[in-house]
Amino acid sequence: MRILQIPCNTPYVRKLHDGPRFSIVNGTTFGRAQVIPAEITFQFMLEHAFDSAFWNSFDIAHIHYGFELEPHDTVAEALGLISDHGKPIVYTYHEPHSMHGADDSPYQRLLTLIASQASGIITLTAAAQQDLQRIVPDSRPAVIAPHGYALNPDNPYFCRDRSQETDARVLLYSSIRRNRDLVTSTTNLLMGAVPGTRTTLLTRPAPNAEALKELSALLTLAFTSPHGTVSFELPLSDDDLAQRISTMDILVLPYLYAGHSGALEMAFDTGLLPVITNVGYLSYQCEIWDQLAPTHVAADWSDEKPWAYQQRLMAAVKEAVAQLQEFRASLDPDARRRYRREEHLQILRTHNEVYRAALAA
Repeated sequence: MRILQIPCNTPYVRKLHDGPRFSIVNGTTFGRAQVIPAEITFQFMLEHAFDSAFWNSFDIAHIHYGFELEPHDTVAEALGLISDHGKPIVYTYHEPHSMHGADDSPYQRLLTLIASQASGIITLTAAAQQDLQRIVPDSRPAVIAPHGYALNPDNPYFCRDRSQETDARVLLYSSIRRNRDLVTSTTNLLMGAVPGTRTTLLTRPAPNAEALKELSALLTLAFTSPHGTVSFELPLSDDDLAQRISTMDILVLPYLYAGHSGALEMAFDTGLLPVITNVGYLSYQCEIWDQLAPTHVAADWSDEKPWAYQQRLMAAVKEAVAQLQEFRASLDPDARRRYRREEHLQILRTHNEVYRAALAA
């Protein structure tokens, strides 16, 4: 089975292939040496509406995220084309709110449109499965397949031994987005809110004047702070990102709202102790790993009292620092590798079943 992944630009999606059973067509050619983009858009489909070579290049369209970045009519028309060409849709539900900051109403209208037309639906946790049934009650029941590894367990940076280390190096990494409070969180850490730590913010260059204004005070502080640095290095290759993360100890994820998080999976794979906010499905992701606990420290950001959020987050980072030596001693890299390999095989089996059922529907 040939799967068109929409899009295919993250480690989560790029690992969804299984030799002769199913493969990814993104990055391959069709027609006169045209390439199917990794970050394929619905607009691209409309531009190739009458290109039989494109439509004959795949069997299933698997939609993940980013659809809210295109106009509703573009997505709707592309879904119609997929149906007209007899290609089933599989949809993986990741989050109830747009991670790119789109308003909820248009985002959920698109989510509902896609889920209602999907011949197969996958999601990552039981909590997400229940939410999707509430948001789109007439959709097919979702099958659960967890996120799985963000870093291949064969990678040399996978869960390296830190048992002899004593530092507490804190990492925040991401683009500046509406759904996370990176700037305030990093500022507090750079001002020494958690003694004995050194903080790194790994982010993208400011894309516009507004973002630069938001970052300017933080940058001024970073130049003089003895407590950490700000580095504009994203995006990095998977290996380069893993190398940078593997030199850290604690990953802070200050999400204001979220669904599931690939960064959280990367923390598990690189052996970092994550500090999360209890929003979205983050705590449910951590529950999957309870057999390999301790797995995380949580700050309560769920009660709509934003004036208390930073105090709680800094307290959670302090708790993580206090747990760090015990956490390091508890890490069993071989057990984590085995867990990830077995989990990955099950994820592939689940996708194979969903893909086959979608073709047969």
